[in-house]
Amino acid sequence: MNMNKMNISEEKISKLRRSQKVLVFTGAGISKESGIPTFRGDDGLWKKFSPQELANFDSFYENPALVSEWYQHRRDIIEDVEPNPAIMLLLKWRNIIPILRLQPKM
Repeated sequence: MNMNKMNISEEKISKLRRSQKVLVFTGAGISKESGIPTFRGDDGLWKKFSPQELANFDSFYENPALVSEWYQHRRDIIEDVEPNPAIMLLLKWRNIIPILRLQPKM
């Protein structure tokens, strides 16, 4: 892949290739672009479901069927989605810069 086609300066390309570590922070938008709902957006999952009821160990202990169903619902959402262009670009970069690490923004 020619990184220069992405309008990145030769200096930045050189720095990326020489780097010992590269970390990429992404936000929820990178998944939303593929059709995966975010948690806090206007159509976010927490608008429909309560994190206090579903996203902690105590909830699982108290109602394992409900929490299991919630996580299965999330797996079903992502099962058939395709990577969007931003994700494909990061995957290509990972092949060029083998030490690239992808980390969702916390």
